[in-house]
Amino acid sequence: MERIWITGAADLGAIGHNPAFPPNGDYILASDVAINTPWDPLPPASGLKLDGDGHRVGPLSMPLFWSLDDASIRNLTLDLNINTHDTPSPNNYGAIAGLTQSAYRSLVENCTSYGSVSGHFAVAGLCGNLNDCDMLGCVNYASLRVESSEAGGIAAFANNTNFFHCRNHGPVSSSDCETRFGLGDLGGIVGTLWATWDRLESTYAIVDCFNDGEITSYRAAGGIVGFLRGGDKIQLEILRCVNRGQVRCSLRAQEDPLGGVLFGGIVGQGVSFRRVQDCLNSGDISGCGSIGGIIGEARHPKWGWRGSADLPPPDYSNRVDRCENQGSVRLYRPSSKSDGLSPDNADAENSPCKAGGIAGSLLFMGCVTGCENHGAVSSEAAYTGGIVGLVRTGLVEKCENKAPVTSSGPSCGGVAGRVDRVLDHDAYPMPQARNIGAVESCVNRGPVRSQGGQAGGVVGSLLNGSDAVDCRNCAEIITNGDYAGGIVGYCASNGSIACGHVEQNRQTGPAIAGRAHVHRILGGRGDAASVTLDNNEAAQDTILTGDNTTDSGLIYEARVARLDDPLLSPDGFQGDTVVCGRSKRLGCDGCVADAG
Repeated sequence: MERIWITGAADLGAIGHNPAFPPNGDYILASDVAINTPWDPLPPASGLKLDGDGHRVGPLSMPLFWSLDDASIRNLTLDLNINTHDTPSPNNYGAIAGLTQSAYRSLVENCTSYGSVSGHFAVAGLCGNLNDCDMLGCVNYASLRVESSEAGGIAAFANNTNFFHCRNHGPVSSSDCETRFGLGDLGGIVGTLWATWDRLESTYAIVDCFNDGEITSYRAAGGIVGFLRGGDKIQLEILRCVNRGQVRCSLRAQEDPLGGVLFGGIVGQGVSFRRVQDCLNSGDISGCGSIGGIIGEARHPKWGWRGSADLPPPDYSNRVDRCENQGSVRLYRPSSKSDGLSPDNADAENSPCKAGGIAGSLLFMGCVTGCENHGAVSSEAAYTGGIVGLVRTGLVEKCENKAPVTSSGPSCGGVAGRVDRVLDHDAYPMPQARNIGAVESCVNRGPVRSQGGQAGGVVGSLLNGSDAVDCRNCAEIITNGDYAGGIVGYCASNGSIACGHVEQNRQTGPAIAGRAHVHRILGGRGDAASVTLDNNEAAQDTILTGDNTTDSGLIYEARVARLDDPLLSPDGFQGDTVVCGRSKRLGCDGCVADAG
């Protein structure tokens, strides 16, 4: 087909209306196209090709196209002034964006949007709703505002779609109240990335994307994607993405117990994804629910949907790998919400607040491995950790926290606030997973400060037979709470299950306590047969201040295995050298030598 030149607004508006400008034509812009009247979107186009050749179109008061199918749009810049609040039904609740309301099996490459877009639902700089598409090198500078849910700099909602080398520089925000159509799912690149379960096995990804626009949501948001949901056969990945924009809940959400739920520097909420890897966040993250420097919440698809037999089998290989957070993570306590949490409350699923330098919560989902946190983590009434706030059936491995962790909540740890595992096997079948809750080969270098809860240099609370293995704490623990320990603040079991293990750990930072039972390795409780202590080492004594007790008989009827070294002190926790871990010697400088 011969290429057709577009020389002005009349030619552009003729596409799909004039036989000389067919909806499947091959078009190229000869110059910028000024739109001086209200724009009526072009009719659905199938097989269309449009090359903007670097030229601009606009200002547009509506999307350029209603829909695209098997289309290719390249090298186009859009000036937008779209506000659909007063558009008559049914379009007032449809997706709204600069380029197209929806696209199927299409390619959008090197397209850029400026101006502003606002609407009720699914608002984006370029594409409202994508299915089986590829977005390459696209950029958004437009400011976006949605009244209900789904908004993203490049796309609002995407199903089985790839995003490569895309950037968002515009602010993305939602209304400051609950609406009929839901809340949140805002992202700098895409609001929601979904996977269709009944497709052939394949992988879709967000790769090498960047956001520095501010993301403000009433409910849930991420610097790159608000909501990431994989399926049985379709895998979703986020690789080498960077967020430098602030991600936060709105001021009104801080007053609402249902507001500000899931916020992350890269992902707000991830369900059955494959991996989030080699990502960096330097934006400040704040919210009222489950928040993290990289991901707010990672969870199993049946978490909260128990008994849904139509859901596919889960994939337990989900990982957050080699990610780094440099931004602060701050969790607010909703002013109208009372937590009602106690040290013995094992139902962490109902806890409204979790904060972590990498992840707010890891719920029956894979592992966080090889990650670093450099941003201060602080919370009001939350499970709080330098890496993960709450781990419930999952693994945190080879991670390092280098920033202060401060909390007035129930559990606070340099690596994890609380670690446990599910006991209800009928409600949570695990055909492919180890039912573990563990922190292994992790290091904490940031001070841990707790007001009123349990505090640990590595883990605040270790429950239900979970493990802390081959970890190091190199910073002080300061608390006026009930329990504090150089490695674990509090340890207990519920029900008849196997013992947990606190083994091969090293504590070199002082534990400073006011109203606390303090031990150099384990702070306290320790029900009968709830924990074993093997080959732990404390290089510094506990410093006790205020109203305290020196009672170290806190591990009742537990087995304490001491290092076979005549130089050890009688309590078995001091020594000059210890080979820790299964294959390495780990000190406060990290992995320093191979132990053979």
